[in-house]
Amino acid sequence: MPDKPVLTPDFCLHVVVNSTPKPSRWNAQSNASTTTLFDLGVVDSSASQVFAQAVKSRIFPWHIDDSDVASSASTTVQAAANSVMNNAF
Repeated sequence: MPDKPVLTPDFCLHVVVNSTPKPSRWNAQSNASTTTLFDLGVVDSSASQVFAQAVKSRIFPWHIDDSDVASSASTTVQAAANSVMNNAF
């Protein structure tokens, strides 16, 4: 069985953005440290749960617990990406 590829910060950022309801709101001028998940459509607890599930499906073959994905509306994209990077195994 081949080894898992390296989990990189850029990959985690890509996963977070593309797991949101409105990834098209992200553009080249977007700043991961100031853009929140709310800005990308994660507006309530239901959307947060869907977001966490989407992250999990996109990081396969790594695994992460739902509670380890920073997914509240006020979370920045960078903080969410960091939560994936730091907690996926």
